[in-house]
Order: sequence, then structure tokens, then C-alpha cells
Amino acid sequence: MMTLNILVGFVVPWVLFIYLFIKHWRLLFPFFPVAVALASVVNNIGFNYFWLLSPVFKNIAFSAIPFDLGLFPIIASYMLYLVYEKKIKPVPLIFISALMLTCLEWLLKQQGRVTYFNNWNVFWTFFSYLIPIIAMYVYSVLFFKMYRKTN
Repeated sequence: MMTLNILVGFVVPWVLFIYLFIKHWRLLFPFFPVAVALASVVNNIGFNYFWLLSPVFKNIAFSAIPFDLGLFPIIASYMLYLVYEKKIKPVPLIFISALMLTCLEWLLKQQGRVTYFNNWNVFWTFFSYLIPIIAMYVYSVLFFKMYRKTN
């Protein structure tokens, strides 16, 4: 069952994203680790209080590692690429990114791979993606402000 998590959460996103990451590494390299950290923090809180992802291991957050290292930071990095390289307005991209991730999780929930508890639902899931994506964008703005001051 973990194979599906690895394919959907890690392999497919990286196959689709690797060319962009290599070509624009100077833009994406500073932000990818921050996105991984945000995904890990949100998932660790979520696994302890609000949701489970199949398969369930002794360390309940283990099943999300492919998503924490793949899909979530890749979507956030791709959003930043579209903002800074393609000059697309950030607000719609932030909402679209959060909505895409929410829809994917909803599909996993419909398949029985995600279980919610403690009154968690898809509405709260949207905010669990929206807030870290906003944090990524704010971090990128501050990063570039600081970078421009030093150069």
C-alpha cells in the first residue's frame, strides 16, 4: 500500500518537476527545504490530532514522507516559479495551489486512504494547505527583499 504513496506523492511529482527544478534551481533551491519543513510540521500536527493516511505505521507520520518530500513542496515551488518567472499574480495561484492539494486529498479520502477525526473535514484541510502556501509566499517575498539589499 505504501507503493501508491510513493508513486503519487514522490515519483510522479518529481518526474514532472525535475526539468523545471534543474533549469531554475537558483529560484527554487532556497525555497524547497522550507516547503519540506512546513509540510512535515503540518503533517506531524495533523497525524497526532486530525487525520491518518494509509498505511498506518508505528510512527504514524511515516506514510506521509513521500508527500512531504515530493508533492507538497513541489506544488509550493511551482507556484513560486509561476509568480516570479511567469509573472502570474500570487493570490489566485495561492488559492489554486491549496485547492489542488485539497482535491487530491479529497480523492484519497474517497478511496479510504485518508481518515479524519476530531471533527476534521475537507474545509479545514483546505486551510491546512492554504496557510503554509501563504507562509511560503511571504517567506519568498522577504527572502528577495533581503537578497536585493545585500547585492
